[in-house]
Amino acid sequence: MRRASAAHGKHEKRIGEADPNWPDWYAEYTVSEQTGAEPPK
Repeated sequence: MRRASAAHGKHEKRIGEADPNWPDWYAEYTVSEQTGAEPPK
């Protein structure tokens, strides 16, 4: 969760606003870490 949190902070900086869909983003990020897939942008 700490890695997802850090990555999500960078994501929000890129998009320039708070991400209202953060639960979906966290889920996609976690799955990508477990499967070796490309993480969400």
